[in-house]
Amino acid sequence: MRYMPAVINVSALLYLVLQQHSEGASGSIRIMFVPAEELIQLEERNEKIRQGIIKCLSGKQEFMLRGYMKGVDLAVHMHTITGEPGTMRASRGFNGNLQKLISFQGKSCHAGGPGDGINALMAFCLGLNAVNAIRDTFSEKDYIRYNMVVTGRKSGGNAIPDLITAEGTLRASTITALKRENIRINRCLASSAAAIGAQVHLTQLPGYYPFHSSEEFVDIANRVMVDVVGENHVYQSTPGDTSCSDVGDVSALFPTLEAYTSGLTGTFHGDDLYVTDLYSAVILPAVFELCLMQELLQENGLKAKKIMESFCPAYTSIEKYWEEKESFFIDEDLVQYQENGAAILPNIK
Repeated sequence: MRYMPAVINVSALLYLVLQQHSEGASGSIRIMFVPAEELIQLEERNEKIRQGIIKCLSGKQEFMLRGYMKGVDLAVHMHTITGEPGTMRASRGFNGNLQKLISFQGKSCHAGGPGDGINALMAFCLGLNAVNAIRDTFSEKDYIRYNMVVTGRKSGGNAIPDLITAEGTLRASTITALKRENIRINRCLASSAAAIGAQVHLTQLPGYYPFHSSEEFVDIANRVMVDVVGENHVYQSTPGDTSCSDVGDVSALFPTLEAYTSGLTGTFHGDDLYVTDLYSAVILPAVFELCLMQELLQENGLKAKKIMESFCPAYTSIEKYWEEKESFFIDEDLVQYQENGAAILPNIK
């Protein structure tokens, strides 16, 4: 956080420079600093959603629903990453995701007599193995990823656990693939619990929309990057980026550029990640944004207008966007048991 004043000062300065000295430029610039991009603290954020404090899990989604991005025609997002000092690249696309809070519920008993209980840990293991059994059927072109980790348990060392809690994240490059594989994974979880008479409660939360940028927008950004840092310091993005960000949600409504700049050292998202090159992390991206805005807005915004004209939004309105977002919410038991013990799996979605 100690570098945030430098970021704000540089951005504000460049904003003033562009507004006052760009002859022939047409348009206006809005600088936005958005918190809560990472999908963490899921239980806490979900509780805030239940209380009506927020509607979304991440910052940019919440900004859009609150109308803070109303009137925006194009968006440019900068992201600092690790890499060789003074390098940049523009993303062509990456995955979207769904988040799952999962509770496998069994029946506790003495570990010496496991037949008297229902082992929630075994239900979890069956669910994990069931997902593993279908991994090789995931379409390679959709870049599917699913991970599930245990977050808690309820038992002693000499007792069969009656509760195992877990979190899962499903990633895919398209909404179609996300919906398709989500049904299959939820079916794995439900059938695994039912196989041993356990229950599984799923709280499913919509994550990020897959990010897509137009080739025209990326090409313009690459040319500007070459002018700023030199051709040898501009990397080209390749397909198959399985990372996720809420900038994907922005790209579903209007043309969006995701640009990366170096400046960090360490393991990305690790405890050893630090800003070690302030010039690459703060100054160069600010200069790049200034030059990109000049490129887009000059000649009465000709290039910006071309990008806008060729853009096909995933949703025609913020209301349509939110309608589909809400369709991913689930908060229910996935197995129904009849009086005779037979298990029924309701409509898995």
